[in-house]
Amino acid sequence: MESSGHLFWHCTRAQEVWKASNLGLKANLGEIHEFIDLVWYARNVKQMDVQALAQLFMIAWAIWSNRNEIQTGGSRKSASLIARWTSDYLEEFQVANHRVQINSTDSEFGWSLPHSSSFKLNVDGAIFENLCLVGIGVVVHDHLGLVRVALSMKIRALLGPLEIEAKVMEEGLRFAWDRGLRVANFEGDSLMAYQSLTNSAIPPASISNIILKALLQASWFNECNFSFTRRIGNKVAHGLAQYAWHLFDSSIWLEKTPNFIENLVSQDVLFLSSS
Repeated sequence: MESSGHLFWHCTRAQEVWKASNLGLKANLGEIHEFIDLVWYARNVKQMDVQALAQLFMIAWAIWSNRNEIQTGGSRKSASLIARWTSDYLEEFQVANHRVQINSTDSEFGWSLPHSSSFKLNVDGAIFENLCLVGIGVVVHDHLGLVRVALSMKIRALLGPLEIEAKVMEEGLRFAWDRGLRVANFEGDSLMAYQSLTNSAIPPASISNIILKALLQASWFNECNFSFTRRIGNKVAHGLAQYAWHLFDSSIWLEKTPNFIENLVSQDVLFLSSS
């Protein structure tokens, strides 16, 4: 009787699939008698995160599924096809099952504070048409309204206005994740990007792939929600995006407010105190 260790690991077929998956599992792992031994190694020795473990289980399921297909007269799929299919399927599943919290009214007329247990990231973009460049601005506020982190970044890309608004949200999510944030509210001034991210509207074809990537990144967070604000509530992020014109690549400010946006931050504080 074939063991799960042989089916999912030791046989040549399984080894080809794991190699194509790029999960970093080496062929000489030692004693893998059962599939649970492989899971134990991945979790405790390799110390895979939740995303990698999800991919591991998906690949094991695909190996099992294709084995059954072959036994009933189906085709033998290549290792690269199985690895690519499992990655795509997992991404679609996570996006479809991620529940995005909708916050549409708090910030319609000006900037507002995040909840006490959260951070708010405002994002915006700027087009430098003559240089074929795009500026991206991201600012992170805590629940007291203090600037915790700010990013101004320049990327070389030929993007339209709507594509940029979707791209800045994707970059904001990536930046937040890289900074270790796991609970956050992401806010921008593009109504179409906001509606696309909250399933309030079908995204145009020009931004559908960017929105899909952004939603996948959002699914990694413990809590992630999106909100929309008018331009008046997004002036700090816009100033950071404009500043990218002066940069070669990018700049990050930690635990301080850049001089060139101090006035904009003060205006948000004054708005809060008067509202």
